[in-house]
Parts: sequence; C-alpha cells; structure tokens
Amino acid sequence: MPDLSISEVLEFARKLQEDRVPKYDFEQEPVFEKFDPATGETHIYPLHEGQRTVWQSDATDVAAIAAARSGKTALGPWWVAREIQRSGGGDALIVGPTYPLMDRRLVPECVSVWDHKLDMGEYKAGR
Repeated sequence: MPDLSISEVLEFARKLQEDRVPKYDFEQEPVFEKFDPATGETHIYPLHEGQRTVWQSDATDVAAIAAARSGKTALGPWWVAREIQRSGGGDALIVGPTYPLMDRRLVPECVSVWDHKLDMGEYKAGR
C-alpha cells in the first residue's frame, strides 16, 4: 500500500462521500408517477399541501406525521435524498411503525427512487 499523507487520505474520503451524494436538481418539487395497469396510463401527481410543508421545511428535525395513505412513503425517499445532497452526505434515517410495513411499502419505494430514479446505488437486502 502506498504511503499517503493525511490530506490525501481526507481527499480520497471526501471523493468517496461525494460519489454517494445524489446528483439531482432538487430545486423543483418532485412529482409522483403512478402507473395504472388497467388503463395502461401513467398519472402524474404534484405534492399536496402537507407534503409541500415537509418539502419546504428548513428545520433541523422534520417529522411527517399524518394519516395512513397520506403520501409520507411517496415523499420520504425524495426528501431524504435531497437532505443528503444538501448536507454533502452522511447518515440518514427513515422510521416506520413496524418492520413488516416498512418491508412491504417503504423499502420498495426507497429502492425505486434511490436505485432506479436517482441512481444512488444498489439495494442489498440483509436477512
């Protein structure tokens, strides 16, 4: 292994971190696409008022607490990706009420956004 200075190691670590930060223009609010297999049409939905409140928040800690099927799962992966980009990388956390619910709804949504739409990496399940 070559001898590296501390500044070279830090630069290498910074570059690795940059490569994990999503490259996406988050100036525009995300819109959600939903494919209807019955009609073969894709419907586009903009953020509703509650989602927009979360999206526009500059608070340090943000919690999206709302009723079932209110759009938290659809917004979460986009919002977290934007916050990772804003902060330059690091750790992030999405919390759900139960593991089965997260596994059934949240994980597929995160994979769809992070792996496929934003190309942030690849999901590898650990069981």
